[in-house]
Amino acid sequence: GVRFRDTYADGMDFASGTSNSTINQSTFRNTGDDSMGAYSAPDGSKADAGDTFQFNTVQVPWVAHCMAAYGGKDITFEDNVCTDSDEGGVAIAAAFNAYAFSGTTTIERNSLIRPCADEFDGRSCAALTLAPGEKAIANATVIKDVLIEDPTSDGILVTGPNTLSGVTFDNVQVTNAGADGIYINSDAVGSGAATALIVTSPSGTGL
Repeated sequence: GVRFRDTYADGMDFASGTSNSTINQSTFRNTGDDSMGAYSAPDGSKADAGDTFQFNTVQVPWVAHCMAAYGGKDITFEDNVCTDSDEGGVAIAAAFNAYAFSGTTTIERNSLIRPCADEFDGRSCAALTLAPGEKAIANATVIKDVLIEDPTSDGILVTGPNTLSGVTFDNVQVTNAGADGIYINSDAVGSGAATALIVTSPSGTGL
């Protein structure tokens, strides 16, 4: 039941080994970085573990994403709504020298509405980004019952250069993407599986 408003940085960031923590039924508006983040920062003695973000509403973050995980074990984003983000809806990224991902990263029953108002710092923008930039993402990543509606740019973006594996999509809908429904960058490496991953009416290509 917490309200976050008009910040110059993240709204709520579980970081540096924070574990078994939950934020729910809270609202975030106009944050200056990721509204909800799990960052397994290298200054912690261990990775984050068992952290959950559920039943939250995010509106117009003016920098970065509604939700983001940078490393960690068993991180969960479920039953959240993201609207009108500047950079993206959800990012799962090996970045910022974070500990590696492990366990299961879960993105379930989230709605991403009109994400990606603009590219940020010249980087590609997508409603949902999977980015093994600094190291492999080899744990289970479950993306299930997710609605991506009217993203200004791509619906789903997969990048490299490290291996991405263990990813499953189940009942994910991308509608009216401003660019491509699913964009797999030329440096992407790895494998995944999809069931009922549906792209409808993209401005670009479906895949």
